[in-house]
Amino acid sequence: MNQMRVISIVLLVVLLLALAGLACTGELTSESVTIGDLPQYVCPSATPRATNTPLPTSLPTYLSYFTANLTNYQIGNNINSVTIQWLAQNAGTIYLSYSGSMNTAPFYWAGASNVPVGYSLPNMPAQNGFYTLYIPTQVSSATLRIWTTNNSYSQTFSVYRIMGNVVQFYPPPSWGAPLPIYPTPRPTYTPYPTPTPYIRTNDYFLNDPIYTAPGEQLLNIRFRVTGMQSLSFQGTPTPNPPKTAVPGVNPTTIYPESLYVWTFEIRNFSRNQTYTIYPPAQSFVSSILLSSGVEQNVLLFPTYTAAQLAGFTDFAGYQAHNLAPGQQATLRLAAKGPQGSLYRVSWVMDASGRPTPVSGTGPTPIVVGDNIVSWINTVNTECVGEIAEPN
Repeated sequence: MNQMRVISIVLLVVLLLALAGLACTGELTSESVTIGDLPQYVCPSATPRATNTPLPTSLPTYLSYFTANLTNYQIGNNINSVTIQWLAQNAGTIYLSYSGSMNTAPFYWAGASNVPVGYSLPNMPAQNGFYTLYIPTQVSSATLRIWTTNNSYSQTFSVYRIMGNVVQFYPPPSWGAPLPIYPTPRPTYTPYPTPTPYIRTNDYFLNDPIYTAPGEQLLNIRFRVTGMQSLSFQGTPTPNPPKTAVPGVNPTTIYPESLYVWTFEIRNFSRNQTYTIYPPAQSFVSSILLSSGVEQNVLLFPTYTAAQLAGFTDFAGYQAHNLAPGQQATLRLAAKGPQGSLYRVSWVMDASGRPTPVSGTGPTPIVVGDNIVSWINTVNTECVGEIAEPN
């Protein structure tokens, strides 16, 4: 049995033990560990923009309109004034003339004529206004005439003095101005063209938010790899050194290695479904770049030893997690392997399936699970920004 298959069996046993522990909590189901479709990175420019509503092709015309009333049509012991209330649209200047009768000589109250009391803006929506007129106590009755420069709209009101208090008052005229008339029909509003979608379903970039595909019915998960590092490492003695020392030869020759460190952020946006993960068995380094710049496929799983060598103080990435809806976990992992620089890390989306290739051209890694996707140690230069998070 080759070494890689031994690793696979060991990891399978570890994964099963971890998941068995989670099963005792009542969270573990086939739905909580399986993402069957490829997650997607969606560029913000590929999302439809809201429909813009263009303005009408030209400004509307507001027809002239004017109506008025009085707050009170009687005056008495408690009030000696009336307020003219109006609703005016494109009516021009508003004028008032008033006169009346008196109980004593000269028995006629001259009042005033053509007094401007308000103004209605041209070609604008209707507006309310008012003007208060004081009536002397000697006046027993008065006549008020109101009109405007546009189409006159002359209206006449009578006011009478009573013995006692005035108890009846009236609100301003209700809204009744004619609607605006547009010189051309309102245009039919259509959305701007939807941009050509840019959706990436593997080899995702650093720091980009990756969401489970719309086809996933229960799990709505966001993945993000926020860092990939390659750290210097003193190395490990050469395996199987010679038992007998050879003069001039160091039997504990050191061969060069590197520590590879990466960080996942995983958040569960599902409505009701818990997401169960065991990162040490689901994530691994799948390729590195050699000093020559050549990419080399590898299979380097995280270990506690590598985490300690990398100086970790938080080992949450090496624990099993039940992420309830709304929860997020930050998982820092480390592996050691041949000297190079970290280029690609992978994640097993379906821990219950059979292995498939990381990419179309890459080899099939001997890992526990299926639907394996990867992140490359490169920032996104094709699209910048994020789509809105799910509600």
